Amino acid sequence: MRNVVLTTVLLLNLTCFAQVEKPKMEERKAKMEKLESFTPEQQAELQLKKMTLDLSLDTKQQEQLKKVLLNQAKKRETTRNEIKSRKEKGENLSKDERFAMQSKMLDEKLALKEEMKKILTADQFKKWEENIEKREERKDKFISKRQNTKNKQ
Repeated sequence: MRNVVLTTVLLLNLTCFAQVEKPKMEERKAKMEKLESFTPEQQAELQLKKMTLDLSLDTKQQEQLKKVLLNQAKKRETTRNEIKSRKEKGENLSKDERFAMQSKMLDEKLALKEEMKKILTADQFKKWEENIEKREERKDKFISKRQNTKNKQ
């Protein structure tokens, strides 16, 4: 009898913990949908304001960054639309297309880094790179956690 009660309590606890992850994913999807509802101009403006607060940008830097961020937001919007249209059609990317897309993304990251070097001071650039690294770590951690939960199911 004691073993049955103990087993029941453990199973109930596991069930409760297993259901905690789903609301987090739904919250994240809701946030992403909200961001996607903004125009590229609005996205660039928000990103610029966050960077101004974080890096203490002056007005000249803000003007230069606004152009860069707007260009980046427009590219992101175009890529997002291409991917959505492919998904709706049921098309998958081939290995060569995936490689080309990843290569293009990395080239754009390098170009952005060069632009940021020109616009930001050395201290600001260092802080910007640290923020990028933190974001990448969080993203990698989230992806690995998500893959682990998929593998368990």
